Amino acid sequence: MVRKNRFIISGGGTGGHIYPALSIANKINKSFNNAEIKFVGAIGRMEMNIIPKYGYNIHGLWISGLHADIEFVTTSSEIRNPDGTVVFHLENVEVPKSWSQVASDVIAQKYFRKAGVPVALKTVREKDVPEFLWRSIAEKS
Repeated sequence: MVRKNRFIISGGGTGGHIYPALSIANKINKSFNNAEIKFVGAIGRMEMNIIPKYGYNIHGLWISGLHADIEFVTTSSEIRNPDGTVVFHLENVEVPKSWSQVASDVIAQKYFRKAGVPVALKTVREKDVPEFLWRSIAEKS
């Protein structure tokens, strides 16, 4: 028995997301003889009608965006070395009011300082995997 290559694709909300997702699915189908593709999308959104017209199954999920009733506050974030020297400082970070200072620092450090985010990536060749699906790793400087 041949094992199927299974793929889950999520791309919806607008045609600008749905049609590229369909293009990726079509490319996967051409690259793998035994591909099984399943789409996931938001119940009641346009992807639930469009995707099946192109011959793909789609599973609907209940999805909601940010709720307007979330209260935000402005804080500052500062990360220090054990010796007390400042590694990172940022004023006017807007976060949900319910977040702790640690949560605020983590989000500020990760997304504004970009700690741990590689400067450059390189692709890794993978046997029997089409080039457009090769994974990327951090390029060592």
